[in-house]
Amino acid sequence: MKIGIIGGAGPEASAFFVKQLVNIWQKKFHAVNDWEFPEIILHSVPFEDMLGSSFNEDKVKNQVHRSLSFLRGQKCDSIVIACQTLHHFVDDNFFGDDTIHLLKLLAKCCTEMSLQVSTEPISILASITSATEKIHVPYFSKNTIINYPQPELSQKFIMEILAGNTDRISLDQVLNRIGIKKGTVILGCTEFSLLKRSDTKQHCFPGKILDPLYLAAEQLAQKFSKTHIPKAST
Repeated sequence: MKIGIIGGAGPEASAFFVKQLVNIWQKKFHAVNDWEFPEIILHSVPFEDMLGSSFNEDKVKNQVHRSLSFLRGQKCDSIVIACQTLHHFVDDNFFGDDTIHLLKLLAKCCTEMSLQVSTEPISILASITSATEKIHVPYFSKNTIINYPQPELSQKFIMEILAGNTDRISLDQVLNRIGIKKGTVILGCTEFSLLKRSDTKQHCFPGKILDPLYLAAEQLAQKFSKTHIPKAST
């Protein structure tokens, strides 16, 4: 199995996705030796700014389309765009059976967990661009209550994470600062996947937290398991 990852937005989060894949292969398939892991191509692209008040949409679109074409040229079986904001710039005809669509994956997961029929809102931690464009909304049912709480503050945290300051704050502290006390939270920017949870139970967010990178890694493992027999544990 060959997995292609469009990374670079941001670079550390997409590299962390590789770590998630390795960890899931170790856990689910007891992988130890090099040949027991999937082949992974991480194409880290220095994307144009897409978080500012103005950006060159055509340039970002061309960059992500070129990266998709590159990974398909490498004969990748599955491709993941490790950035939710980037999905907004991809033409529908560029998505195919080989592409894991993170926004659709999140909506499917919420449906399976019966969250789309809940009266509680789903809070999405996202960049200003994702929140302004409401990029997740089209993939959820019309009855689903979706909030993008304090996107300006969320983006400040995103910029801190992009600068490498992940030890200064936990994910639970971010949720508290933004004012999310309960319910379901979607990590609508993959940078938030880099944050650790609080060490103390009393400071831990009590609701559900959905990490799309972890969900994508799980889906890739399921696809792999259909064609490979896992090694028996000892």
